[in-house]
Amino acid sequence: DRGLARELLLRAVQDDPENETVWLWLSGVTDDPYEAVSYLQRVLTINPNNERAKTGFDFYQGKIKQHEEQQAAWFCPVCLSKAT
Repeated sequence: DRGLARELLLRAVQDDPENETVWLWLSGVTDDPYEAVSYLQRVLTINPNNERAKTGFDFYQGKIKQHEEQQAAWFCPVCLSKAT
């Protein structure tokens, strides 16, 4: 249950905001890549050597870039205008 996991992890991070493991787990229970990146940035602030956070950060940054490129490249097939 991702929703319950997220709720419990958010409570845990309130109690221990320097717990890199909790931030790492939070990045795994969100569907929002921007949110995941922010959690992983927090992990890397706490521990710049956390390899899992580095890997996850690169992964989600790639997803964000891909999404933004797809949005920028879309044109309306009827009026041929660029999406806003």
